[in-house]
Amino acid sequence: MSELPDEYKPSFRIPIYDGILKHIEVGLLTFMLLAVVFATFINILDRNFQLGIWDYAIVEKMVYSVVFFIGLFGGVVASRRAKHIAIDAVAHFLKPTHRLLLSSLLQAICAAVCVVLTIASYTWIQEVLEPDASLLPARSEWYLNERLWRYPTVVAFAMMSLHFGVNSLRFAVDSFRKGATE
Repeated sequence: MSELPDEYKPSFRIPIYDGILKHIEVGLLTFMLLAVVFATFINILDRNFQLGIWDYAIVEKMVYSVVFFIGLFGGVVASRRAKHIAIDAVAHFLKPTHRLLLSSLLQAICAAVCVVLTIASYTWIQEVLEPDASLLPARSEWYLNERLWRYPTVVAFAMMSLHFGVNSLRFAVDSFRKGATE
């Protein structure tokens, strides 16, 4: 982020975006984290006490995938808050209004990159992965379909592009509002 203060608050709210979607994202992230902790705990009990509750290899593969999605959706939340990792050497020398404009431009570029990543990940899933490919080669259950386990990347990149786009718009509007009052 281009050196925006931590207490930065956008000058306008979008009710569905700032309310419902935000809670869905945080809820999904919380659910995934709890599911990973619970599944790992049960897996350890199952393995150590040979309870035979479920197939260790399946759960382990699913847990690895969900941990990846936790990191990816953590990036979604960071992009919503405009707290993603960014390096900007110019912002220190700009006025606050120009800093907001620069942030708006950078957010728009990030949105465009995420749109390209969304399209590329969807295309990869459709064209490279076989329709019947499985996370575990010897298994064919529907919930192990590899395409099913790759679609969250498409959703995550699409949500990131939405967040970057909204932040770009907000920073531009706030920049013009501040510029009008200066």
